[in-house]
This record gives sequence, structure tokens and C-alpha cells, in this order.
Amino acid sequence: MQDKRVEPPTEEELKRMSQDELVELIKRRVAQEEAERSPVQEGVPVWRIVGCCVVAVLAIAFVVCILLRSWFGMLIMGVPGIVGTYASAVLFVLVIAWIARPVAQGVVDVTHPVRRTFAACVAIGILGWLAWRFVLCPVLDIPCLASPAVVELSDVEVYSDAGEFGVDYRLRGEDASGARHVFTIDEAFYDSWDPADDDATVTYLPHSRTVLAVE
Repeated sequence: MQDKRVEPPTEEELKRMSQDELVELIKRRVAQEEAERSPVQEGVPVWRIVGCCVVAVLAIAFVVCILLRSWFGMLIMGVPGIVGTYASAVLFVLVIAWIARPVAQGVVDVTHPVRRTFAACVAIGILGWLAWRFVLCPVLDIPCLASPAVVELSDVEVYSDAGEFGVDYRLRGEDASGARHVFTIDEAFYDSWDPADDDATVTYLPHSRTVLAVE
């Protein structure tokens, strides 16, 4: 139960108080001010601690998945590529679900209207691009899992390229209409490719461009 706040006495009440009553009043006021300056800190709710741990685990898993794909050339092609693509999508959705509210609150807390509008546009733009890259493309590819796209390429070239997070391995070629296609491949396929081969048949998911097989 909280102590009742000590209200300041009126001038008439002060005149009627004895010296002992004045001393007691001063002591109570001093104690009240000290309590207000040093409030008792409530413990952090358990659900908030658990939530922070879950967010941290999901964020780490998302980063590990991206690093495996970018730095180590893993989870790129075939069944591992499908697993990596959809695992990244699920982890991305869960992470965004946890951070959406604080990000939105941060934008709302911006007092200047122009800066608030700019911050909102930046947040929406970044979120939109990431959602398209990691979520919408894999979702659009779900119907294509049973019947993926196939393209026959000529003048095929396999090469490596320094990417933002590591070395990217690419397969490039032209289809029958002369359109150029570029696919991301894994390091194992890059190492096993015969430079004498100049044509290839690529089976892939059309939106995420995940390569399922190369013949």
C-alpha cells in the first residue's frame, strides 16, 4: 500500500501547530521528497526478457543463413537452395514482426513533420525491398515448385564475382531469343564446371531465381 501524499498545510494550520508538529511535518516532507527522487524500480517483466531472447535468436539465425549463402556458397542450389530460400523468408517475417512496433514508434516520436515523413518513407522503402527480396519472391515461387521454369542457354560462362558479403559464383548465358540470363550457383558447382562446356539447361524458380539443377 502506498503512503498518502503529505499536502502542504495552510497558513492558519501552520499558526495552530506546535513545535513538535512542525518538526514532524518537515520530516515527513523530506522523506516524501527523497522517495520521489529515488523511486523503486520495478523488475523487468519475464515476457519482455523472453521476447528479447527470441528476437536475438531469430536475428542470429537469419544472419547465419545469409552468411552461409553469401560467404560459404551453401544453401544456393537444389533442395538445399529451396530450404535456404524459405528458411530466410520465415526468419525474416518473424524478425520483422518483432521489430515493427518499436520502429513504427520511433518514426511517430519524430517531432519535425518533414523528418517524420522522411523517416517513414525510408523505413517503408527498406522494408518493402527486403520483403520483396526475402518473402514475396519465394511466396510467388510456391506454385512453381511442382513445375519450375527451364531455359536452355548457349555461350555459357561460369565466373566468380566479389559480392558485398563474400564471393558470388555466377552462371551466365543467352537463351534462344538472345536474352541474357544470370544465375547464382554454389562453390561446388563452380569448381566442377568444365570450361569446355558452352551450353547448359537450367531449371530454376522464376521469381527468386533459385537454381534447382543445371545440365
